[in-house]
Parts: sequence; C-alpha cells; structure tokens
Amino acid sequence: RDLCAREGAQLLLYIAPSAGRIPTDVLDTLKTDMTALGVTLEDFNDSIPQLGLDDSRDWYDYLHFNLYGAEKFSVFLARRLEAYGFPVSDGQQALWQARLEHLQLQLFHRLHAMKEVNTSFHCCTIQRNQV
Repeated sequence: RDLCAREGAQLLLYIAPSAGRIPTDVLDTLKTDMTALGVTLEDFNDSIPQLGLDDSRDWYDYLHFNLYGAEKFSVFLARRLEAYGFPVSDGQQALWQARLEHLQLQLFHRLHAMKEVNTSFHCCTIQRNQV
C-alpha cells in the first residue's frame, strides 16, 4: 500500500473465483481490515453468475480455471479494472500480441490433439477491443 502511494498507483486486491470459498467469518475480517487500511478488496466469487461460467467446461479443478474459464475471467477483469479507472493502454501492444499468439497456438495444439479440429482450423480470433 505504501509503495503504491509513493508511486501514485491505485491498489486493488481481489479474490479470484473458485469453488473453494473462504469462510465467511474470515472473509468479513479481511474486508474489514482492508477497508480500515483504505484498500479496495473485491471478491469475484460474488460475480460468478455474471461471468457466464460453465461448471463442466471452464474449470481445471475446483480452484483454478482452465483455458476457457481463464479467458472469460480475463475479459471480465479487464472491464472491471477499466471501471475502476485503471488506464487502458495499447502501449504494450507487442507484448499483448505475442501472448495472444502463444495462447492461440496452445489452444490449437490442444484441440488438434483431441482430434476435434482439422488442420485448416485457424484457432480463435480475439480482437484487442473485445477485452
């Protein structure tokens, strides 16, 4: 928190969605403590219905998203960060593009290995403005 204040950055802490939930009394204490410190804490477990998650498709295990769930949460998180006033910048476009291409290649190989895709499949196309 102090580092963020010195650097002029906003600190936002969040709890990623999972089937394994933090006990209510612990979560309430955590929220109270963060509020007392002036730190924003968002529990994205409260947002699971808005994410459109499919329990049979979007989870690697009960704590972690798989590729599909991670994509849904990433889009949702980007929009929430924008709503909090975090800047949306194309300053790292080359890095974003490299990561996107890596993700697309992983998805292609995974689907190809599952024999659910033919060699003419050009992986998913994700536009930067969708995030």
